[in-house]
Amino acid sequence: MTTPTLTPPPPTTTAPTPVLTAPPPLSAPAPAPTLEARVTILETQLATTLPTLATKADLARLEGKMDVMNERLEGKMETMNARHEARMDAMDARHEARMDAMDARHEAQTNRLEEKIDAMDARHEARMDAMDARHEARMDAMDAGHQARADHLEEKMDAMDARHEAQMDALSNRLLIRFGIIGLGIATLVVAAIKYLP
Repeated sequence: MTTPTLTPPPPTTTAPTPVLTAPPPLSAPAPAPTLEARVTILETQLATTLPTLATKADLARLEGKMDVMNERLEGKMETMNARHEARMDAMDARHEARMDAMDARHEAQTNRLEEKIDAMDARHEARMDAMDARHEARMDAMDAGHQARADHLEEKMDAMDARHEAQMDALSNRLLIRFGIIGLGIATLVVAAIKYLP
């Protein structure tokens, strides 16, 4: 009996269809370790951990090192404190010196200002004295001028009074002479009238 032969189909230009693959089978959970395995693991951990643990001698050496370090730190702290104290003392000394210098400059400036003020007061007093002297001299000169004018006016008044008295005396004398002449004429007329009357 003959089997029929299958001929392949002609190739096509269509895209190939993706091939779906099945996911990998899930692995079975690992079996729990046995007691011997656990003991072996613990021995391994102890063998690797015990060398790293410190002993009493290590602790003593560490305490010694810590004491030495503390002593060095204390020494350094004391040295730093001493340097700090020295710097603070130096700063205080410089500050005191600067303050003293500032006080001295301020005192000198104050003294100079006081001297200038005293000199200004002296000049002002001298000017005031000179002005008073000039004023007194002017007042004395004015008083002398007024006195001279008053004396001159008084002399003029005396001269005018003398002239007036002389004029009055002359006028009185003239009036007396005139009245005497008139009286003599009247008397002459009276005598003549008496002589010539019957």
